[in-house]
Amino acid sequence: YTTFGDGAAAVDLSLVEGSEKEGIISIVNNEDLRMLGNLGANKEGNLYMNPGNVKNTAIFDITTSSKQVLDQSGWSVEDIDLFIPHQTGNAIVQGAGKALNIPSEKILLDVQLQKGNISGASIPASLSELKLEARLNPGMKIHTATAGLGGEFGAFTYIVPKNSKPKTPRINPFTGDLVFVSGTTGGLGFEVAKNLAEKGAQLILQYNSNDIKAKQLGGELDKLNANYELIKSDFSNPSEVEKLIEHIQKKYDHIDYIVHTAAISGSLSRASEVSDAEVKKVAQVNQLAPVMITKGLANKVKKAILYVGSVAEDAQFSGSSSYVSSKQGLHGFAASFSGEAYSQGIRSIYYMIGVMDGGMAGLLTKEQIRKVMVAIGQKNLDSPSETAEKVVNSLIRPKIIDTYDTAEGILLSLIHI
Repeated sequence: YTTFGDGAAAVDLSLVEGSEKEGIISIVNNEDLRMLGNLGANKEGNLYMNPGNVKNTAIFDITTSSKQVLDQSGWSVEDIDLFIPHQTGNAIVQGAGKALNIPSEKILLDVQLQKGNISGASIPASLSELKLEARLNPGMKIHTATAGLGGEFGAFTYIVPKNSKPKTPRINPFTGDLVFVSGTTGGLGFEVAKNLAEKGAQLILQYNSNDIKAKQLGGELDKLNANYELIKSDFSNPSEVEKLIEHIQKKYDHIDYIVHTAAISGSLSRASEVSDAEVKKVAQVNQLAPVMITKGLANKVKKAILYVGSVAEDAQFSGSSSYVSSKQGLHGFAASFSGEAYSQGIRSIYYMIGVMDGGMAGLLTKEQIRKVMVAIGQKNLDSPSETAEKVVNSLIRPKIIDTYDTAEGILLSLIHI
C-alpha cells in the first residue's frame, strides 16, 4: 500500500499517430546527489533534515530541469499556458516560479491549496482535476517540473491533443450520502442544504419555525430533483429536539454526515445587560440542542460531524455575549466528544466561519464589521453561498482556501481568515 504521496498517482497515456505535434513533447530526468545530504538518520537513528537546503536545492533543480525541457521543446516562458509544479508549499513553488519568471496566474496551485502536500503525486492529481473540470483545452501548452528528496528531479512538456476525448463526467462527491443539516431556514443553513443537494446528497433538514423560508427551500430543492425531508423542530424546546432524534432513529438506518448550522444571535448587549432567559434560550439553540442531537444520533453516523462555530469566539469585541458563550460551549463539546466519535470511525470538524454578508452581520454597523475583520485577520466578506461552499467542502477536503486549520486533539478546527 502507499504510505507517501510519491507513489500515489500516475498519468495514463496512449500512443496515437497523428500529423499534429501534440501530447508529450519533451522529457528530462536528472539526479542531484546534493539533496541526499539534506535529510537522513544519524548514527543514533534519529531523523534529521535541513529545510533551508532542501528548499534551495529544490528550487535550483526545478529551475534547471525546466530550462532544459523548455529548450528541448523550443518553448519560451511566454509560450506556456500553465505551469504545474511539484506542490510542496509556496516557498519552493513560488521560488521556482520567480526564478523562471513565470507569472503567478500561470502557476497551478489547486492541489496544494485543497489537498495539501501530496508530493510527486500532485502533478498527475492536478492533470486529473483539470480534465474532470474540463480545463484541458485542445492546444494548451503545459509544463511540469518536480524535485524529490531522494535527489531525482525532472520535467516534461505537453500539448493537449486537439482530438482529446470529452471530459470524464465528475461523480458528485456526496452521491448516495445521507446528510442531516440543522438550521436550514437560516442564511448559511439554506445555502448548505442547496450546495449538498447540488453535489448529490440526500437530506434530512431541520428548521425552527420559518415556514415561508422552508417552503422556499423546498422549491429550490425540487428544482434540483433532490431527495429530502424537511422537519420542523423548535430547538429552544428540548422535548421537540428529543422527538426529532426519535423520528430519525426510527426512520433512517444510518446518516453519513451531520452538519450543525442552527444558531440564533440573541441581543448585542453586554454580558451585564443580558437576561437569564436570553442566555438560556441562546444556549439551548446554539449549544445544547446540537449536543443532544450529536449524542442521540452518534450511533447512526458513518463519516463526519461538522459544527459551525464563529470567529466571534476570538474577536474580543463587546456585545453578543450570549451568542459567543454558546459557541464557545459548543466548541468545547466538539473537542471533548471528538475522541469518542473517532473511536467509532467518525471525523469531527469545527468550522469557525468569518463575518458573513447577512445573518448576524446584519445586526452590526459597518464600523463594527470592520473592527471584527481586522481583529481576526479576515480579508473578505463572504456571501452565505461562498461560505456554504467552504463548509461543505470541508467535510471531504483536508485543506480549504482562506482558512487556517489546526488540530485540537482529534478535532480538526478550521478558522476563516
